[in-house]
Formats: sequence, C-alpha cells, structure tokens
Amino acid sequence: MNELLGRWFNAMLNRFKHSVLGIDISSVSVKALHLQKRKHHFHVLAYSCVPFSMANTTEALSASPTEIITALKQAIAYMNCKHMSATICVSSSTVMTKHLLLDATTLPEDIEENILILANQYIPYPLDDINYDFEVLGNNSYRPDKLDVLFIAAHRENINTKVDIVNKAGLGANIVDIDIYALKNACSLLPEYKQRSLLNQTLVIIDIGATHTTYIVIFNERVLYTRELDFGGRPLILAIQELHQYSYEEAAEVIKNNKLSDPVSLSIIANFITAMINELQHTQTQYNSANASGVIDCIFLAGGCGLLPHVKDDLERSLAIPVFIINPFEEMTLEDSIDKKSFYSIAPTLVIACGLAIRSFNNE
Repeated sequence: MNELLGRWFNAMLNRFKHSVLGIDISSVSVKALHLQKRKHHFHVLAYSCVPFSMANTTEALSASPTEIITALKQAIAYMNCKHMSATICVSSSTVMTKHLLLDATTLPEDIEENILILANQYIPYPLDDINYDFEVLGNNSYRPDKLDVLFIAAHRENINTKVDIVNKAGLGANIVDIDIYALKNACSLLPEYKQRSLLNQTLVIIDIGATHTTYIVIFNERVLYTRELDFGGRPLILAIQELHQYSYEEAAEVIKNNKLSDPVSLSIIANFITAMINELQHTQTQYNSANASGVIDCIFLAGGCGLLPHVKDDLERSLAIPVFIINPFEEMTLEDSIDKKSFYSIAPTLVIACGLAIRSFNNE
C-alpha cells in the first residue's frame, strides 16, 4: 500500500512539475488555464470559465471583490489547482508605459536610479505609491549613443486589489502582467505571427471582450499603439437572450456554436458584426492618421466574437487586410479528461489566460 501511494504521489509531482496557472479576471467572468511545459510543446492540464452572476443583467457591470473571489474559488476547485502560484494581469488602461532614452554609457548599477529620474516627470503619483518595472531594449536605432528603455508603472492599489483577490481564493500571485503583453505572448505561439514578424510586418491584435475591445499595433516585437474601445460582445448576447428567453449562458452557447438560423437572430448578429467593423475601421483610420507609415499588414482577432459566423471573411472584405482568428492551442496537447470540441469552441476567449501562463514560463 505504501509503495502504491508513493508511486501515485511521485506521479502527481511529475504531473504538476513545471506547470503554471494563468488567470484572466474580466468584467463578466473568471477564466483560468493550467499549462504544463513539456520538452517540445505545451500541454493543457485543465481550464475553467466561471461567469459572474450579474453578467446576465442589463445593469452596469461592477462585480464585487467577494463575487470575484467566489468565482475564482469555483474555477480552481473545478481544475483542482489549489495552493498554486498564478500569473494575473491588470488592464493597460490602468498602467502607464513610456519609452525612455538613457545614455548608453550608464553603468549597470546606475540604470534603475537614472530611469526613475527620467520617469518621474511622467508619473502622476509619488514613487512610493506605484509598482514599476522596466526593460532595457538595446541601443536606439537612430541614436546609438542612447539605450531604449521600456518603463511601466501602475498605481500600487490597482495591483494590490488583484493580488488580494487571488490570495483570498487560496492562490499566490507570482507575476502581475499587463493584458496587452499577455495577448502578445499568446500570439507569439502562432506560426502566422512568427512568419510575419520576421518579415517586419506591422501586426494588429484585437481582443473583443464582453464590454471593451483592446486594439494593439506591433512592429518588430514592439508595441507601437494601443487603444481601448467602448465596444464588446455582451449586448449581442443580451439581445439573443431577450429574443429567445434564454439564460445568459444559453444565449452565449447558441451564438458560439452557430446554432441560430431564424431571420431575426441572423439579422441581430449581422448588425452587430457591421457595428464591430465600423468601430475597427474608425480605429484603423485614427491610427493611420497619426502614423505617417501606418500601413497595417494583418490582424489577429481574439475574444468570443472571433467565433461568430463569417466574421473572418466579413472583416477581411471590409478592412482589406488578412485576418487570423487567434488559437494559440493548435500545437498544444490536451489532457485526456478535456473535451476537445468544447475546449476549442472557446479557445479565442482563453487567449489572455494563455498569454499569462506563457509569461510564467518565460520568467523561469
């Protein structure tokens, strides 16, 4: 008996060795992804998506910390991931990012002090009230005597709120990232993204969430432009819910699986896609007008709206740009207990959670 228990315990240790948990807390749900890194690929051990109870109302969304903690506890209980460390993120709208130029002759031990002196003029809070990080990107392309530095700062209260929620759910937060970099990390797994990056193309990542859309422009692995749009897929779900008297979850399910065929439903979906295209066209125009060489080569689309019927073709036709639906799990293996059809049907909604898990591995 003791030998059997020992073998089982060692098997469990090996199973979770080098595995991490990425947690995406959005405005309507908690999404969690448990990844394991194997020799030549990633392996999905478990995933979970738990909506907040107030997500199915027409009222303004404001889930309380208690409700978020409850949803997160449900997610980790379903995944059997208690007492793990997790990677979480904050919204880019709550974070300040700034590219700074530092003298290339600066000694390594003086870099942080000099960065803080430069950054202090841009930070609207006392340094004691912020969490910050920075990355030296290398010599500036136009001024080799200068170093490019990416400086990131967030008000400490925003970080502490997220960390406190995760801790109270029984997890630890080992890394706090930013949503736009989580999206970028997930995209880095895609062959199309890798190929086009090597060709020095300008890439756009669009994540259409429930209430907001994140628009990111990337060139040569550097984020050039970000914008958060007040547009999301939740009104579509509520409209279908009201039309058919479904629950919120049922409405989301039939939309996701393209199970609607009545003319009224199809008209609602078509109108929503038209509104989405108008939003993206407007944002693209804004970017082009602010950048002399603002040509966009392709778009990577994340979020549940990537599952809408014909959305890829409609976007390509309207924007005249190649569009790829983000599925960072194509080259991953899945645990036998995971239903593949169900998992792949929500893959675009798990992109941020995936990017957060990848960030954890990159930090090893």
